[in-house]
Amino acid sequence: MIEYRIKLCWKMFDIYSILQLFLLGITSGAVSTTVMSIFEIIPWKRWGIEGVYEWHENQILVKKYFKDIFSREDTLNFKGIFLLHYINGILGSITYVFLIWYLIEGGMIGDSFSNLFMAGIVYAIFLWAVTLFPIHKPITGRDPLKHPLGYGPLFYSLTGHFIYAIVLSIWVWVFIL
Repeated sequence: MIEYRIKLCWKMFDIYSILQLFLLGITSGAVSTTVMSIFEIIPWKRWGIEGVYEWHENQILVKKYFKDIFSREDTLNFKGIFLLHYINGILGSITYVFLIWYLIEGGMIGDSFSNLFMAGIVYAIFLWAVTLFPIHKPITGRDPLKHPLGYGPLFYSLTGHFIYAIVLSIWVWVFIL
């Protein structure tokens, strides 16, 4: 057991493995965020920017901090919205890739697709809750549970995170195992 833990620690500091995992995190994050963004067109078409929580938050952040860089204050700034959306998606994916790799190498979960899928679903719920409830209202001024558009945007936000995690899990399963 001790020998295995030493081997695990040594492998965790192998720069080649770390670089591979980092690149996998970037690519899987970009792909997963793209698929999630395509899905989010549905609530955007239906309710506008306020119907997509993540885009609404990003729009306000861009208007507040980057208005001189991207565009006029009175327009939707899709460049800024998607720049922040992809940064968040890629950072979340890098975290997921390293976490899954650590759990598999440590023998805490098996390397089957069903394990990755379930880990992805749990991660989706975690990301959704952590990035929505403490963040959305302070940025937008809108409580996600008392939104004027009802529960539709909340449903689409959770579903979008599930889609992100499923695509992420498939990508990681194909390339890490």
